[in-house]
Amino acid sequence: GWRDRFDLLGQYNSFDKQFMESEMLRALVRANQPHFADSPVFIVLDEMNLSHPEHYFADFLSVLERKRHCVELLGQKLDNLPLGLRADERTEVIVPPNVWFVGTANHDETTKGFADKTYDRAFVMNLRKQRPFEPARARPVQALSFKSLQDRFASVQKAGKSGAERAVAVMKSATEELLVDLDVGWGARLDAQALRYIPVVNACGGSVAEAVDHLLTTKLLFKLGGRMDLDDKTFGDLNEAVALCFGELDPSFDVQQSQAAHFLTREKKRVQRIRGH
Repeated sequence: GWRDRFDLLGQYNSFDKQFMESEMLRALVRANQPHFADSPVFIVLDEMNLSHPEHYFADFLSVLERKRHCVELLGQKLDNLPLGLRADERTEVIVPPNVWFVGTANHDETTKGFADKTYDRAFVMNLRKQRPFEPARARPVQALSFKSLQDRFASVQKAGKSGAERAVAVMKSATEELLVDLDVGWGARLDAQALRYIPVVNACGGSVAEAVDHLLTTKLLFKLGGRMDLDDKTFGDLNEAVALCFGELDPSFDVQQSQAAHFLTREKKRVQRIRGH
C-alpha cells in the first residue's frame, strides 16, 4: 500500500527499541555497500499512483535535487547502524547516486493524477499500446558498471552540448510565451534536464527533434491534460507553435506523427466530446 513514508522506509518500534525496516530501506542499505557501489540499482514502485506520490514520496522528490542525499528515518540517534545509515542528532538513510527509482502507473477512476512537481522531476515514458514481445536468444554480455555508464553519459553530453542548447532555444522561442499564458511554467530544471537528455538520445541513434518532442509532450503539454478552459483557437495556436518548433529543428520530421500532435488531437477531441460539439 502507498499511504505514507513509513510504507517505504519502515518505522521505529519504541517498545522493542528497534527500527522495523522495510524492503525498500534494505535495498537502499545494500546499494550503499562497497560490493554494489559500482552497480546500477533499480527500485520499482508498482502502481505508484494508487495514492498521491507527492505525499508518501515527498522526501525523495525533495532530496534527490539536493547535494546531500539523505532522508530522515528518525528524529533521534540510533546506534550500531549498518553502512548506508548515518546518525548524528537524527538517523538518516543515504540515497546513493547509483539508485534509480522507477514507478509504474495506470490512469483510470481508481488512481490519482500526478502533480506538476512530480512531472517536473521525473522522466515519463508513455506506453500507449501493448506490443507482442518475443525475447531474442540470449547472448553473453558484459554488464555496464555505474561509473562506465555515467562516463558515457558525460562524454556524449559534452560533445552534444551546443546542439542541445540550440534545440532548447528553438523550443523556448516557439512555445514558451504561449505556454506561460496557459499557466504552464518553464523552469531552470527543464533546461538542465534537456541539456542532459537530448545529446544522449542523439548518440543512441535518435534525432534531436524526437528528443524535443518527448520533452515538450511529457514535461509541458501533459500539464494541459484534463483542463476544460482550452478552446479550438488555443489548440490551433499550440499546434502552430509545435509545427514552428519542429520546422526549425528538422524540416524532415513528421510533425503529424509526433507525440505532441497526438496529445493535442486527443485532448481537443476530449474537450469537444464533453462540451457536446
